[in-house]
Amino acid sequence: FPGLASLPSSLVKAAVKAANNSLTIDTWRSYGAVKGHLVACQLKIKRKFVFPMGPNDVMSFVTYLLECTSLKSASINNTLTSLRMFHLTEGHFVPNLRPDIIKLLLRGKEHDDCRVKRKGGNRLPMTLSLMELLRLVLEADTKLEPKEKSLIWAVSCICFCGSFRVGELLSKRANTIDPEVDLLKRDIV
Repeated sequence: FPGLASLPSSLVKAAVKAANNSLTIDTWRSYGAVKGHLVACQLKIKRKFVFPMGPNDVMSFVTYLLECTSLKSASINNTLTSLRMFHLTEGHFVPNLRPDIIKLLLRGKEHDDCRVKRKGGNRLPMTLSLMELLRLVLEADTKLEPKEKSLIWAVSCICFCGSFRVGELLSKRANTIDPEVDLLKRDIV
């Protein structure tokens, strides 16, 4: 952190520990995503960003996100938050990544997102007819093992009959369970 270099190491360690504990694993993952977007943006605009990023670079980055990604306004806002934290981890204090023009662009994108949502998305409500279609598709699939097909069908039936979303029953990550967030047996018994 800037400004901590002259402090005793115990104070620096306390600041680093507090900063690290302020962030979740998912937040750290989002920093990886922002790095990828930064690299792709620099390739697209054929210009390298210098940290700390100035207003013109932030504007270029946001317009890249608007045009070249499928991110919604809220996700772009989260990306800017990740960009701010990325600056901090690199030792740069950034006072404002959302000047009025960026807020205006994001508000316009939010309105467009709402318009698209009103038109109807690609998600269909699960009905008995779609459950039957899912069963037939699983039966015809030659790539999945029978055990995998059974698991998919079992989870689908539980979700359908219990009016659950898949994310309410299954963990975000395939190989780990977070007892703070994921549904456990003790939660339902």
